[in-house]
Amino acid sequence: MTVPVIDLSDVRRGDAAARATAARDIDHALVDIGFFSIVGHGVEPALIAGLRRMALAFFDQPAALKQACSSPEGSISRGYVGIGAENLGPTLGLDATRRDLKEQLAFGPLDAGPGVEANVWPATPAGLADQIRAYCRALEGLADDLLGLFATALGMPLTYFRPYQAGHGNVLRLLHYPDQRDLPPATGETRSGAHTDYGALTILLPDETAGGLQVMLRGGAWIDVAAAPGALVVNIGDLMAMWTNDRWVSNLHRVVNPPRERAGRRLSAAYFVNPNPNATIACIPSCATVHAPPRHPPVLAGAHRAQKIALSRAGSAPSRRDPPLERTHP
Repeated sequence: MTVPVIDLSDVRRGDAAARATAARDIDHALVDIGFFSIVGHGVEPALIAGLRRMALAFFDQPAALKQACSSPEGSISRGYVGIGAENLGPTLGLDATRRDLKEQLAFGPLDAGPGVEANVWPATPAGLADQIRAYCRALEGLADDLLGLFATALGMPLTYFRPYQAGHGNVLRLLHYPDQRDLPPATGETRSGAHTDYGALTILLPDETAGGLQVMLRGGAWIDVAAAPGALVVNIGDLMAMWTNDRWVSNLHRVVNPPRERAGRRLSAAYFVNPNPNATIACIPSCATVHAPPRHPPVLAGAHRAQKIALSRAGSAPSRRDPPLERTHP
């Protein structure tokens, strides 16, 4: 089995038949594996290339310059986050002593209101901050398009998800996996431990270098997620699985170590689409039947994400700005 490729070119031109076909194909992909890749998505190649080039230049800087971009509040959702500060295995109860061999630069919503943690914008390299803003705007629009297709696939009105995204908590993470000749893994360490994502969906700008993304099939085997040049990879997270009553699968994925002879570095950019933290996520009406009643109690979007973040930081001091662990009940 492979991760399917869906072309959005005709959908973006307003072709109703193409929209219906894309929604059907998305539904099949998310039932089967929880992942698909998209081409014809409208994000300009020059914007992608510029972001990649400038992000690599940021991670090439001395450690002191990178650390200067860390969140003053200690959050892992803003600013620079060093190797080992976030480890994803513990979010599924796996070994908390194993580091994820990655560093990252994270940004929240561009239009955040009062009380929301501010972004930490890098001064160098020149132009990186503007490139990040432009990419976030492009991905914000793409996320709205995808959620509209999701709604169509689920038999709901086109704008069903929009109220949940008002005041969203979307996060962009530029993820750098250093050359493992400089950072050899200890036993059991990988670039990113097996995990599921937390929110509604993720839009990933992949890297074609060795040591990449893998997703688990239903039988337990792992397959590489190979994306065509210029393609973006989309997967859903836990909240969307809850929303759909587990019709769609929030699937296990990981980033593996490269072969020893090809131990170069890797850069990817993950745009996590998170509903408003105060939004209550409950089973979508079209996903519940007499024979398949809702399987999950309603939950606050921010509470679920906070719980996962806390687990990913097992053994480290909690951030003063990570949201509180709360949960609603039916």
